[in-house]
Amino acid sequence: MNARILGRIVWKEYRVFRSFWLSLLVLVACAQLLAAKVPYGYFHSAMALFGLAVGAAAFYAVGCCGAIFSTEHEEGTYDFLRTLPLTAPQVYWGKVVLAVVSVAALLAVLWPIAVWGVEYARLQKPPHWASITWGLWGVAILEAIAWGILFSLLVARPLQAVLLSVTTVSILDHFLVSFVSDSQKMAFEADAYLPVIPYRLTLAAAVFLLDVWLGRRWYTQRIAAHKSSVSTWTLPR
Repeated sequence: MNARILGRIVWKEYRVFRSFWLSLLVLVACAQLLAAKVPYGYFHSAMALFGLAVGAAAFYAVGCCGAIFSTEHEEGTYDFLRTLPLTAPQVYWGKVVLAVVSVAALLAVLWPIAVWGVEYARLQKPPHWASITWGLWGVAILEAIAWGILFSLLVARPLQAVLLSVTTVSILDHFLVSFVSDSQKMAFEADAYLPVIPYRLTLAAAVFLLDVWLGRRWYTQRIAAHKSSVSTWTLPR
């Protein structure tokens, strides 16, 4: 019975983010096709094609994870979710796994399009293109997941959670680059993000551990306390 209920919860989450996933897929795929066919500076390059694929996955990750828990508050479904015979780990991991799988699925579709675009336009891959692409945007996917979940658990408005996630990741990454690099100008160059990858991954892992702990508290808090604590965040009707 619990597995069936959990499956319906996951299906509900899938329907919530399906339109966002498909819209982003079509938009970025069209941008990749345009980049492959129309020669125009940096946009017509291997770095741009692969960056669009991985960057879109990071953008979707922060949007999905930033809303996956806070949506229950805004839509008024949290109290109903609490009455279901499900444990906190089941609810938490069901939502997280869905988010991670959907991020991976988006990347799995966009990456082959980038490979095709590079071959079609006969673009030259610059040195260290893979390390720059994954070091800049690949790590950003993990950061978006960790910080998005954190603010989604703490804030009752999805848009606020997403904006807080983007702002926090941007500021922290820029601070790390500025702290590690000798030149302030390096903070605005893609290569500058490679030396700080271990710091970014460590911080993201620590935040995700905090997410796991907060996820249990988020689901097991008393309904009465929930109503009094988030009444100012929810819509009046």
